[in-house]
Amino acid sequence: MKILTIITIVLTLFFSILFLYGILQKDQNTIQTEINVDVPESVVMNTLSDVNNYQRWCPMIFKSRFDESSTNGELTFRIGGHIFSLPFLYKNLPDQHTVIFMQKGVPTSGALKDFTQSILLTGLPDGTTNIQWQWQYQVKGLLSKVFNALRIRSTFQKALNRSAEALKKYLEHS
Repeated sequence: MKILTIITIVLTLFFSILFLYGILQKDQNTIQTEINVDVPESVVMNTLSDVNNYQRWCPMIFKSRFDESSTNGELTFRIGGHIFSLPFLYKNLPDQHTVIFMQKGVPTSGALKDFTQSILLTGLPDGTTNIQWQWQYQVKGLLSKVFNALRIRSTFQKALNRSAEALKKYLEHS
């Protein structure tokens, strides 16, 4: 009987800590990375504007579909061993040196809400380009917030870093 009481106390304490940890997590999450590439800004913008060919350079995308006339599309990702599709609205803002992907509809992963990807380009005086790449997303629900803090956020950061490095390699060796 004593062991059962100890197990109950330990489990209650564990779930209480987990509950408090989840409550303290933010709904809105931002991850980002920044790299410099040894190519002009126009080359980077042209590559980022060719959405139907992202799988050529981006290791996590294995399928992309984009309709230029409606600026709607869908990217199918493999991140952390999981596959999900994200319908999006694409905005190319060359005057602001920015490419934006905004979630449209419901992704196949229920944990992601309001996913937005933005890529800001800055041409540098030496002819190279600085790329600031950012993902923003919301996570709702206590368990989703805990899972995000323990696993999703770090997996996304690794995927974003790998994608930035893959873009750099593609641009500099094409």
